Amino acid sequence: EVLTGCSFAFHAGDRVLLCGKNGSGKSTVVKLMLGLYAPVSGQILYNDVDATELAVKSIREHIAVVSQHIFLFKGSVLDNLFIGLHGKTRADVQKLLAELDLTAYFETFPQGLDTDIQQHLSGVSGGQMQMIAIVRAILSGKEVVIMDEPFSNLDESTRDLLTKILERWHYSDILVVVSHEDPSAMGFTKEICLD
Repeated sequence: EVLTGCSFAFHAGDRVLLCGKNGSGKSTVVKLMLGLYAPVSGQILYNDVDATELAVKSIREHIAVVSQHIFLFKGSVLDNLFIGLHGKTRADVQKLLAELDLTAYFETFPQGLDTDIQQHLSGVSGGQMQMIAIVRAILSGKEVVIMDEPFSNLDESTRDLLTKILERWHYSDILVVVSHEDPSAMGFTKEICLD
């Protein structure tokens, strides 16, 4: 057993810190939320409907995840921001970057949003990959955004930038930040610590 005696609820507007040491079950909670694991006992409810009554595809259509292991595809930065998204335009991206005060950050890429990402990700740092994945998740407009260890691949200046983004991002749905650290400056409304 990984999780026993666990019971918690997330509601629209919640900014949740899910913390705990390595091996405490944080990733298991995320996999349960995504329908990758089924609970051996207990229930997972979405709007009072048991997850076992919902199609896994339906659950995942409402949740955006920034995982610890980012994968980018060959193409431009903009192409990678659009992966899995439909109907989004360059103007949508530029508007979001301006709202998050990230325009200057993405202008540091050699050709900005048109920078070509080659196979094996040559020329893209771990922090840049993480920021692309985070912007893609926010751009998706999904009701739940999960960021799994979003600070793990970032240098100090990019960590500070991400903290500011999460502080100023007015997200009306559910944000879950999974971290073994306690980035308490980000105004979490709930903190769930697994022991």
